[in-house]
Amino acid sequence: MKQIYRSTRAILTLLFLSFCALGGMNAQSVPFSFVETFSACDGKDDGSVQFSDKYADNSGWTVTSGYVANQAIRLGASSSQGAAQTPELNFYGDAVLTFKAKAWNASETSKKINLTITNGTLSETQITLTENYETYTVNITGVTAAPVKISFNAAVKSKNRFYLSEVKVEQTSAGDPDTPKTPNFAFAEDIPAVVQLKGGKAEVSVVASSTQSKGAVTYSLKDNPSGASITNEGLFTATAAGTYTIVAQLAADEENNYAASTIEHEISVLPESVAGVGFSFIETFDGCDGTTGEFSGSAGSKTFKPEMADNEGWVFSSVYAADKAVKLGTGSAKGSATTPTLAFTGDAVLTFTAAAWNNSSEKTTLNISISDGTLSQSSVTLEKAKYNTYTINITGVTQPVTITIEANVASNNRFFLDYVSVVQESAAGETLRDGLAAGKFGTICVNRTIEVSETEGATFYTVAGAHFNGSNPDYIVLEEAETLEAGCGYIFEATAEAITTTNAEAATATEGTNDGVIYGSLVDCKVPAGYYVVSDNVLRKSNGESTIKAGRAYIDVAAAKSMTDAEAAAPSYRRLGFDGTLTGIAAVGQATDEAAVYDLSGRLVRKAAKGVYVVNGKKVLVK
Repeated sequence: MKQIYRSTRAILTLLFLSFCALGGMNAQSVPFSFVETFSACDGKDDGSVQFSDKYADNSGWTVTSGYVANQAIRLGASSSQGAAQTPELNFYGDAVLTFKAKAWNASETSKKINLTITNGTLSETQITLTENYETYTVNITGVTAAPVKISFNAAVKSKNRFYLSEVKVEQTSAGDPDTPKTPNFAFAEDIPAVVQLKGGKAEVSVVASSTQSKGAVTYSLKDNPSGASITNEGLFTATAAGTYTIVAQLAADEENNYAASTIEHEISVLPESVAGVGFSFIETFDGCDGTTGEFSGSAGSKTFKPEMADNEGWVFSSVYAADKAVKLGTGSAKGSATTPTLAFTGDAVLTFTAAAWNNSSEKTTLNISISDGTLSQSSVTLEKAKYNTYTINITGVTQPVTITIEANVASNNRFFLDYVSVVQESAAGETLRDGLAAGKFGTICVNRTIEVSETEGATFYTVAGAHFNGSNPDYIVLEEAETLEAGCGYIFEATAEAITTTNAEAATATEGTNDGVIYGSLVDCKVPAGYYVVSDNVLRKSNGESTIKAGRAYIDVAAAKSMTDAEAAAPSYRRLGFDGTLTGIAAVGQATDEAAVYDLSGRLVRKAAKGVYVVNGKKVLVK
């Protein structure tokens, strides 16, 4: 019977071709039709006989783990993944695929099959089967490169057996084979979406290519930003933080009839973690060596190991290794990822890159939570089979935190997580004091401990002692400070218009303190009589009514250690003198040989007018 059918089909085909050759009809205008009935399959539903082409109406089927059933193929075994691919289908344009299929029985773990086509687009890429034969219809559009093949694949490897019967493909609109075809032009899969400046620069190779077209590839940056550049070879270089869009253009390949194509890739460049950022956490998951594939099937099925992560301390639920990413969740188990403890307070920015599993019934919502503080949004919606970068602001953190990214539901909410960063930006360029000028002296008191190496704009000093002439101070001796302790007072000499810090820790002091000589204050306060303040670049003695603003300090010069000229001459010291017209600070050893002259109130004077003065410890009358 089958032989008669094939002979009849061959005769009809010859008649058809002869008719076309005689000019009766243009072959391009004939709608394409493919029919496979599997009528020669004479097995039972248990499918115990291995399938081969002799059981098909059309030769050229490619079958994995296929068996002969009753006018159908049974695909897959209990622990092997079944698949069937059609022979070559020689048509362009649009068509309709119909087929009959059913699942093995109720005991199957999965009843889903995935559909793919080598060119064009399918309206459905995953079908959920029932235990009875049903007819499924899938639209095919945009076929530009013939021939094509259509594949029917079990969604998972284990217990996903199914039957396939009566496959038809009927062309609905003809495409023009002379129209240039669209090539498969894409960026390399391992190009990062986020990079960070190091040493003022970030570099990454951003390469795009086509496995079909031979057209030349050129690169450019959208909107011509000033903070980045890209070479003809695809080497992207950034010198400033920001988000940049790379444009790759593929020239037309006329010889092989491929059209020109343009694609884009967005890269976010983060600030450096050592300059302008108080805290930085980055996880790339580049140690994961699994597969991403088509975000379906066996993608991301490799066992995840903790050493695959850049940072220790991650807590995962239902996690697997993908290609430089983790896959979280299964068809029935909720996936989640909780960061290690992040030791920062205040405000920060969370950035992560994620994609949803590619399943027609897959959910795409992720929930984001933090153990302390507030997030600008608590959920995001992913895109299936495509990575996107999401940015969430973090505010009001008062203690070390963890952040959790998890599926919204347990069933069919699988996702890939490719990159996570938490960067504290609010501390960048924090101003401790402004309105200064280089050479201006003042006092300062901060509410948390700050390393001087984390500041810019001033040199800071403590009071090591003072040189006295009797009970009157000649000058105070300064020693450079390396740390500004919380609540303590310091003298500074400005080197810029503002004093800034990159320190991002929360306040640790609410009250000022003192070391017996310098008194720091975190609130506005009066300065006791006899103590000194720095005002208009001059050390002035308080009469008990003088005030200082919060974050300043005053000095009890009388309590300072008494030092001789020789002791104060140590190379590590500097001296600050009392001068009614100018406060001068000079390296020890640069003092003048002229005798120091003081008025009776203890004030050093440059030039004595008429009156009584103290010179070298003796009262002198100047007439």
